[in-house]
Amino acid sequence: MDILFNFLTRAATGRNVLMLLVLYLFFVAYALPHAAATLQQDSGQPDFEPLDLRFGFSPEEAWQALEALGPVGREHYRSAETIMDVFYPLTYGLFFSLLMLFLFQKAGGRLARMRWLAVLPLVGTLFDWLENFGIVRLIDVFPARADGWAQFAAAVGEIKWLFAFIGIVGSLTGLVGWMMARWKARSGNAG
Repeated sequence: MDILFNFLTRAATGRNVLMLLVLYLFFVAYALPHAAATLQQDSGQPDFEPLDLRFGFSPEEAWQALEALGPVGREHYRSAETIMDVFYPLTYGLFFSLLMLFLFQKAGGRLARMRWLAVLPLVGTLFDWLENFGIVRLIDVFPARADGWAQFAAAVGEIKWLFAFIGIVGSLTGLVGWMMARWKARSGNAG
């Protein structure tokens, strides 16, 4: 754990955070919407929501979603889960981890001592990969129902969303802490 934390601490530079932000925005603004649009077209449902974008789902909902996609859509979904959705979780996990560390270090004080929280977005990455594995298993056995895999994918997906929320809240906390530290420094220099 120390090796990982030391690596992240050294990597938490403004340049690295900015590079990961650009990559994160590429996924959010282009790659993920394109993949979602493809699945919506494959399903014939303009409001089709992939399983990994839902906060939980039942085995029945999983089976219905995969059935709606048809064979071509299921292959598109499998490709997205095994290619793009391997890199996206790593991107957002590293982005939020390094952003939190960068901002916590800039904020100083109590936040600097809480920098261990920055590892949590990477834990979310692991749960995202587990969710993807479960969804791929569902696709691979379709049309058979694999309720156990559906329950597994839904459960680890909910945990993934929890860690994603922690990453966002932690980053916002770091940003506010950094802004307050800058304001205090300026106020102290003005007096």
